[in-house]
Amino acid sequence: MTPDATLWGAVVLALVLALAAPARADEAGAPARAALDDRAAARLIARLTAAPLPAGEGERTLEALVELGEAAHGPLVGALPGLPPAGAEVALRALAARPTSVVAREALLRAARDGRPAVRRAAAEVLRALPGDVRAGDALVALTNDADPLTVERAFGALMTGAFPSCWDPLLDALAFELDRQAPDPARVYPLTATLQQVLARHPDGARDRLRRVFELSAAARSEGARGRLLAVVLRSRSDAVVPYLVRLLEGAAGASRPDPADDEVDEALAALPDLDPGLVAEAVDAVARARATAAFATLARLARARDAGVRRAALRALWPCAAGDAAQATALRALVDALGDGDHAARVEAHQALRRHTRVDLPLSAPRWLRWLERRAAADALAARAREAGYEAVEDYLRDHPEERLEDEEVTRASR
Repeated sequence: MTPDATLWGAVVLALVLALAAPARADEAGAPARAALDDRAAARLIARLTAAPLPAGEGERTLEALVELGEAAHGPLVGALPGLPPAGAEVALRALAARPTSVVAREALLRAARDGRPAVRRAAAEVLRALPGDVRAGDALVALTNDADPLTVERAFGALMTGAFPSCWDPLLDALAFELDRQAPDPARVYPLTATLQQVLARHPDGARDRLRRVFELSAAARSEGARGRLLAVVLRSRSDAVVPYLVRLLEGAAGASRPDPADDEVDEALAALPDLDPGLVAEAVDAVARARATAAFATLARLARARDAGVRRAALRALWPCAAGDAAQATALRALVDALGDGDHAARVEAHQALRRHTRVDLPLSAPRWLRWLERRAAADALAARAREAGYEAVEDYLRDHPEERLEDEEVTRASR
């Protein structure tokens, strides 16, 4: 072997040994660091045994435990059963800050079944750290039936984030059960409804099956009030995913033909619904108007002539937001002008306000005056269309070459420009 080769070999060996040295040092130092972490965790946990915790001590200890990370998880879980409630809450918050280890997640789930109300209350808060976890969702659902009102409030608060879609079925069943009682408890009905609405809004992919269940339970409801509260889950969800089903619901209310129920399980559930209370129909109309559902326009035009005045008013409000294109807008304007002669004063006012809002024309509530304006508008539109067809960009130029086309009403001529 040449001297140069020997020298290069020595250099390479030295480099390999130098690179390996830190790894060996880390391996040698790992037990020492672990021992230091255990002692640090033990000192911090010892602070949590004080009852009550001194002011500010809990937050300082929490920050230090979070800084230790997973190194503190094992000692915390071991000490948790013996800690006083305030210390247990800090321990749970530390575990929830970085719920990456199995022991941390299991401890959070066990806390929801702890015999101490204060610990269950803390669990209801920290289980938010496990979004989408089915077991965490189940634990929170169970805590909504806890004997401690604050625990129930916190559990619903976590579920209302919509982060636990697995809670849908048990909470919908709980709502149906509550509404079936002689005197449903509003303190239960409201949070159940709000949570279900959040799940619909946050998880549109499963909307079809969820809505089918709502419609089935609504059809089976014993009272109109219970049916309305169940349908409110859909009507007030503000989820785009529910809009197509609301359109189909309104088609039935307007007497329009619907697909064969055998074609779709949702249509089958909708067909089983009894005639809806007009108030629910009006609420469904408002929901499709908020969504500007153009697919509902023809149905809304029919509902603008419905027997119930409340439904007519809602449909009149919804017509313009759901009118897409010139033809639909012309239909909406005509329906609004026609409604100025409605027998219900509130419907007349609704139509008048809609006309002024969408046309920016300030005319009084007078059906003849608005009808005359509508006829002028139609004549002006027709004149403008003829000018375009003749190749003119401006109506004035067209009229200069075709004075016989000038309309008798100069106001209409100006409107066409």
